[in-house]
Amino acid sequence: MLSSVFSSATGMRVRRGGTVAAGLLVASVVLVGCSDNGNELKDALDSAKTQQSAAETSASAQPSASNGAVALDPQVLEAEPAIMTIGKADAPNTITVYSDYLCPHCADFATSFETELKTKYVDTGKAKIQYRDFIVIDEQVSTAIAVYARAVALETGDYQKVHHALMEKQSEIVAGGKVNVELLVQIGEEAGADNAQELLDAAAEQSNGKGVMDSHSKGRNEGVSGTPSVAVNGKLLEPEEIQNIDKFIK
Repeated sequence: MLSSVFSSATGMRVRRGGTVAAGLLVASVVLVGCSDNGNELKDALDSAKTQQSAAETSASAQPSASNGAVALDPQVLEAEPAIMTIGKADAPNTITVYSDYLCPHCADFATSFETELKTKYVDTGKAKIQYRDFIVIDEQVSTAIAVYARAVALETGDYQKVHHALMEKQSEIVAGGKVNVELLVQIGEEAGADNAQELLDAAAEQSNGKGVMDSHSKGRNEGVSGTPSVAVNGKLLEPEEIQNIDKFIK
């Protein structure tokens, strides 16, 4: 259930991976990335996360709110829903961004460099941006938030709006190691979803995470090992190449 999934975030910690040189379009900045450990992602959690209260255990055994509240759009279960791509479908270049909604470096990347990428390449018709989910922080909570972002976007028609808002307010969402469920609902409502609470309830259902985990698996098969990661026209860029992304745009 919703309360069980999001309360499990208590005690989570970020795995630190290699650096991502992300000067991109203006200043030269270095971001530290979050890495995929390849062991079902669970050792990214503090051991305290495994301790569930009797109340939570009992609650998790009850029927899901999503069973009677709202059915998510089938596209949520796809690895790469069309709604997660912004820009002209026939743009000559494709920029793929892999991220995790709980990765602090993804939040930095989203609120700075992704904005620049959109301005320079998407708004000019030179490229489209594909957003892809790649889970590195918390298998349950990161996945649930990613499902929620998809679900809200499919209701509103604007993935980037909810994506940016979730990244921008990430530190508030997970303040103190606990997920602020009320803020998640507020973000969904502000993005334009009339039934944000129901969508969040449904997003917490493990069965609705299939598309996100399929996205993660595809990313690993394509060589992604941490977030944020960037590919241009199918070529996964090395950290030092990201700041020179112009070289890979046709």
